[in-house]
Amino acid sequence: FCLGAYLTSFITLLVLWAAQKEGPFSHFGSDVKNIWKEGKTTLVLLVCIPVISFITDYSIHSNYGAKQLSRVVNSSINEWLQNSQQNFDVPPSLSYGPSRENAKAIVSEFADFMCGHCKHASPSLSAFKKSHKDIRFEFYSFALDGECNAAVQRKSGIPCMLAKATYCAEKEGMGWGYHDLIFSIQNEVFKAGGLSATKELLKTSVEKDPSLKWTDTIAECIESEETQQAMLEQGALGDRVGVRGTPSIYMNGKKLPRGQLLPVLQEAYRTIK
Repeated sequence: FCLGAYLTSFITLLVLWAAQKEGPFSHFGSDVKNIWKEGKTTLVLLVCIPVISFITDYSIHSNYGAKQLSRVVNSSINEWLQNSQQNFDVPPSLSYGPSRENAKAIVSEFADFMCGHCKHASPSLSAFKKSHKDIRFEFYSFALDGECNAAVQRKSGIPCMLAKATYCAEKEGMGWGYHDLIFSIQNEVFKAGGLSATKELLKTSVEKDPSLKWTDTIAECIESEETQQAMLEQGALGDRVGVRGTPSIYMNGKKLPRGQLLPVLQEAYRTIK
């Protein structure tokens, strides 16, 4: 980007230069002499910008480029293969793809709707699940909220309410729509400042989306004991299988470190026979 911006500015200079009435090179000689005499700082900057850009680009690729990424992927896969098999005996809030029996692999995600990392991981996970038709993807709510997760002490009610809304919307075929919508308004939820304000924000946001609906059935479901119990069971499952942060990704019952990264998911997928 830096090199491109520098090149664009140089092209702009040439265009303006060529647009002069006296001709593009009529003052070229005097300009060169003046820049050596009066504009040495400008000349140094013109030289330093591409040099520094090249050095920075090289440094980033050396530290975070293909070689480093390859080490991260290999480390994640080796750890995943050595991790113990877990039993996912609790129904997820959402699922996508073929049945468990017909799937080549089952990817399970534990996430919290107020987690920034979960929001950023969502597009990559969505791209992976939609591009692999033989993969079953399961979403478990692991609300970082003691109101519906016994593994967490802090209570606010907001993450639980958002998790319940998605769970209830799925009963009417809108679960993934609510899932995506809630992540898209995450910043607004942080600013809302309370459970009642968040409920109103969610309701208003849903009503603005023509593909979604806010119904009395969903509102009643959110407040139901059955939904509360479902969230508690998903939280307990996450605690039992070793969730210590969100998002946590599992493939075929084994925890997949850095599983929110597409290269890690793709390599794990290729590893499965």
